[in-house]
Amino acid sequence: MDVVKIASHLIAFVRVVGSSLGSKRGAVLYDVAGVGFEDDPDDAKTETRDEQETYGAIGVIGRPPKKPDGDLLLEALALRTSDGLVPIAFRDERILKWLNKREGNPPPSVPKEGQILYAGYGGAFLSFETLDASNGPTNIIVLYCPYERDSSGVPQKAHMLMLDPTSGNESIAIVHAEGVAITMTKDEGVLIRADGATTLQVKPGLIQGTAASIILKGNVTVGRAGTGVPLTPSLTSPPCPSLFLSPL
Repeated sequence: MDVVKIASHLIAFVRVVGSSLGSKRGAVLYDVAGVGFEDDPDDAKTETRDEQETYGAIGVIGRPPKKPDGDLLLEALALRTSDGLVPIAFRDERILKWLNKREGNPPPSVPKEGQILYAGYGGAFLSFETLDASNGPTNIIVLYCPYERDSSGVPQKAHMLMLDPTSGNESIAIVHAEGVAITMTKDEGVLIRADGATTLQVKPGLIQGTAASIILKGNVTVGRAGTGVPLTPSLTSPPCPSLFLSPL
């Protein structure tokens, strides 16, 4: 008996044709259909099993979406057991295709060498990109969520969260697809940007805001709390060396 025939008694290549949750919601169950080896008889290629429990990496759980025709397009490697086919490893080419439909000419491609991704259907991903640093490897972490695709499937907008530990650029960034962003760096502190002319910066010893209109509602105290007096439009208002008013 050759290696292929021995392997066919132990493992099988299958397509996932349906999915469900176990009655106690403790397991994801897949309905599978065998695709067989090249020299298998035709009946082996049509072998089916329903509601098979799956095995995979700890904490990674999912169910594939259906196409309009009902095909899940998910392939799996399954172990043969006495009463079924147990899927243990999976491949879905749709995920990589959606990941690589991004803006750019040519568009950026993932995964890069040394990059690990947890990716979803639709192009969103959590990425750990490995970079070599002087004191050992480090990771840039990116959470990317694209949407509003054009007719060719390329997303026109995306939200992003990035953690960058690289020397000289240590930063955390939360970026909205419309341009609103919050960045945190050692030198600039926390910077909130609504657009180029509207920002709020908080750093040690400084809070600075810039906008065409700044509105404060409620009681505002400048200086020590509890010792302030109301500012009135008369000479009775005391001088305040900590408050500066400047005409626009």
